[in-house]
Amino acid sequence: MGGDCFYSGEWSEGKPNGQGLLQYDKVSFYKGGWKDGQRNGKGTMCYRSRNLYDGEWQNGIKHGIGKMVWSNRGEEYSGEWKDGKPTGTGIYLWKIQTGRPHQYPMYNRYEGKWLDGKRHGYGVFQYSSGATYQGEWVQNKKHGKGKYISEYGRQYIGEFQNDRPVGNFERFSNNLPYLFLATSENLEHASTSGAVIKEIHDIINRHYDLLCQTYTHYSKPAIDLDNPKHVLTRESMWQLFSDIGIVQQGITFADLNRAFAKEFYNHPFFGERYQDPHNSHEQFILHDFYEWLLLVSNYVYRNSPRLSIHEHGQAATLAYLIKQNLIPKMHQLELSKQSTPTKYELFMRLIHEHFQDNYSREVEQLYIQWAKTHSKALPKSKKDKTLSIRELILVLKDYNILATLAAQITISFVIQHFSKSIPNVADSSSYNLEFEVNFVSIL
Repeated sequence: MGGDCFYSGEWSEGKPNGQGLLQYDKVSFYKGGWKDGQRNGKGTMCYRSRNLYDGEWQNGIKHGIGKMVWSNRGEEYSGEWKDGKPTGTGIYLWKIQTGRPHQYPMYNRYEGKWLDGKRHGYGVFQYSSGATYQGEWVQNKKHGKGKYISEYGRQYIGEFQNDRPVGNFERFSNNLPYLFLATSENLEHASTSGAVIKEIHDIINRHYDLLCQTYTHYSKPAIDLDNPKHVLTRESMWQLFSDIGIVQQGITFADLNRAFAKEFYNHPFFGERYQDPHNSHEQFILHDFYEWLLLVSNYVYRNSPRLSIHEHGQAATLAYLIKQNLIPKMHQLELSKQSTPTKYELFMRLIHEHFQDNYSREVEQLYIQWAKTHSKALPKSKKDKTLSIRELILVLKDYNILATLAAQITISFVIQHFSKSIPNVADSSSYNLEFEVNFVSIL
């Protein structure tokens, strides 16, 4: 192999066979399985463009289950491949270029069937604006039976041909803005539902810059490449709800996860959100972020006597959460940018980042291994498993962590750690160790 190209790994009959690394140049490489000199089995390919594929190969071609990230155009596909093209079932995300440098990029999302690299068959397209199409596709076009709901609530159910509806939309109504699953079962009176949804829409518009700022701050790089894409994950949402004081009100992350997951029970394509409600890596677009805030605000504040008299129902709880929790937190973050951290704060930040980067995934895998189904688990949810504080203490005992590190980690230390973020774990005379915790709480 000439130039910068070299191979390191297993050989057989003069060809790469088994596991090996082929470095094409300083940037591009393939690391994984080989058969008769061709990429085969599971492997990771980093291209000169810094695009990345991680998944299965056959005869040198992407084939099987895999994920492709096009960092140079802000797109990614995760799902089934055949002969180098998306074919089967998969999820595709597109970054939307806004033309406004200060505005955070949003994403379109398609989940459904593919054929030869094109949307073909049944699928759900969720636009960054909040509009959705659910139905049949042919060669990347809406074609066949489908249901389209615009970001303003206008709805069409019927036939599509060549990407266009064969018929007319419902009569337009200014009272019907974004539609959210979180509002579908909580509006008691049909006569007032449109007004409440319009109030929700008005609140989102009124605080749009703040909401985008929050979404941006809590989004994280999805992959360590030049020009990385940022996404909002469930783990990011946990951090947000901790920072704005939601979990300090006695509501656990597990409670919030289940409340959100219930909205997707038997959903034709987002049903995995119900089946795996605690998946820390699940990604959310801006519309999902609004859905989270709507649901959590109603979950926490629906019985509060301090809601505004100017909004109603979930609009009132959303407005209250923004005023009571989001605005103070984002203001605090702005002030912190203007202050210089102390040496101690910088040191502790580095320690925390080092631990997160090197051990968080291992801790998460151990947590998944230890987790159990609890009485609060969602019915028929396959992966609704968590750990209580009591169970975590027993695990630490089984691994002799409490015994060998007794000077640093004791049962009292563990209880005090969780009592800082979860009220009622400990009081002057007793402990409640049945609260469920996630792996982030353990770090």
